[in-house]
Amino acid sequence: MKKRTFVTNILGIGSITIGILVFTHYSNDHTECENSVEYSIGENGEKIVTQTHNCKEKFNF
Repeated sequence: MKKRTFVTNILGIGSITIGILVFTHYSNDHTECENSVEYSIGENGEKIVTQTHNCKEKFNF
């Protein structure tokens, strides 16, 4: 009987952890973030595009 409750507890903790991670991933909408694009020309005349994602917050709820 103790083995059954142990397995049930482990599965419950695992599913709660997965649920929290999925919720955090999908609710992080990055409304305070911006994408900036910089165009430059290299030494050989090639066009270089640099894209950066600037975000002020690590997690946005």
